[in-house]
Amino acid sequence: MRRRSLLGAAALCTAPANAQPAWPERPVRVIVPFPPGALTDILGRMVADGLARATGQPFIVENRAGGATLIGAGVVARAVPDGHTLLIATSTTLGIALAMQANPPVRVEDFAPIAMLGDVRFYLVASKDFPADGIPSWVAAIRARQGAYSFASPGIGTVHHLLMETIARREGLEMQHVPYQGSLQALTDITTGRVQMMWLDAAVAVPQIAAGAVKALAVNGIGRRPASPDLPAVTEFWPDIDMTAWQTVVAPAGLPAPLLDRLNAEINRLVSMPETRRQLDTLGVEARPMTAADLRSMIRADALRWTELVRQAGLAPR
Repeated sequence: MRRRSLLGAAALCTAPANAQPAWPERPVRVIVPFPPGALTDILGRMVADGLARATGQPFIVENRAGGATLIGAGVVARAVPDGHTLLIATSTTLGIALAMQANPPVRVEDFAPIAMLGDVRFYLVASKDFPADGIPSWVAAIRARQGAYSFASPGIGTVHHLLMETIARREGLEMQHVPYQGSLQALTDITTGRVQMMWLDAAVAVPQIAAGAVKALAVNGIGRRPASPDLPAVTEFWPDIDMTAWQTVVAPAGLPAPLLDRLNAEINRLVSMPETRRQLDTLGVEARPMTAADLRSMIRADALRWTELVRQAGLAPR
């Protein structure tokens, strides 16, 4: 793969004078809109390392957390569309966070979708002393003490937040939301019992579950996760609450087509490699490479779905 990629770079260098310039000409920034350590950061570093090997240039990860991922997204939206600034964009960035604001600082049209990394699975975890061992007893415990429990999320407007609010509204449950800037910080308070529960990325949840630091109650999405076949999916209890999230790579709008095509090809090759797929599976990510055109269509269609889910959860702007 490295030899093919370098040959591709050489071809760009020897292209006619009116063609797009060689890329990358300098280090590339990969903006991750979450703090270090959790899933989006891990994926950002995976992409950065893979593209650095393929091109021979450094790809430097910058963590720009906050604002339901829209702070980091704004950095990329305002950047020059020359392929030297990329964003790891989640369902939160391109769907939920935008739907929760009447005047968001960025819009889907501000970005050029490049490549799909994959669909993401979460675990509903609770502090080890929480009086529940599954969804029915979890609902019953909260209902028995309305308003007494709190749940964490890695930020307002994240899928984790929306999923919990949707279930709470459906079941008439009252809980306090405690937003953090990332999952790792929230996890500390879950393990100590200061906050009782949250939806947590598999990359962070699985080691904590295995260590007995938290208990797992369910997974999101449709169907059980092969790695955790005993854990039910949310859709077994609420068939219409499908909140399968995704992670993508995007650039500022206006990225030249040759660069868009090359980046799509390089990232798809990376995601399709057997060792990458094994690593993604460990992280709870189902690889789903696609063309840039298909990704653009998927994001636009899914934005409508997230907007409706935000409305149903009572989180739409007023």
